[in-house]
Amino acid sequence: MKLKVVIFFILIILNSCSKNKKPSELKSNLKIDTSRVSIIKYDSANLDCKMVFKTGTNSYLNKEDLDKIEFAIDKIIEKQNPIQIEKFKEISKRHPEENYKKEDFILKKTEYIRRYLVIKNIKGEKEIYVALVCDEIAKYSDFRKTLKQGHGGGSCLFSFKLNFDTNEYYDIQFNAEA
Repeated sequence: MKLKVVIFFILIILNSCSKNKKPSELKSNLKIDTSRVSIIKYDSANLDCKMVFKTGTNSYLNKEDLDKIEFAIDKIIEKQNPIQIEKFKEISKRHPEENYKKEDFILKKTEYIRRYLVIKNIKGEKEIYVALVCDEIAKYSDFRKTLKQGHGGGSCLFSFKLNFDTNEYYDIQFNAEA
């Protein structure tokens, strides 16, 4: 009987240790809404990729990376929305006949499709380029297959880069108004 109990506990201990997943397993278990997000592989022969990152090698995303992306998007939108409200006030004052709505100027991250380009840079740091296109513009073209942002569109098109190792987001770009 004692032998069965010892074997039972050994099996439990071994089983619990095997539940620690390796990073390679984590990346395959990520749930990404592919109707809203596309991951574009870095190709040094692709000029669009080269314009974003001059050099690099493909990398992958894990759950922690996805959390960092969401945090960066939240912070960028938080900083941009006061600017959007000022735009609303200015445009509404110039064109009162248009009856613009303030909520139409407020950025909401749920209204964007996203393109991700993930690399390891020459320092070995993981970086990502995040390009967002609002649904209103995305319905006219399949932005899921390209890094191109188009022209005009204002806050409907924005992008930034994030270094996962330093937690720095930079090169924040909002397209100009059409």
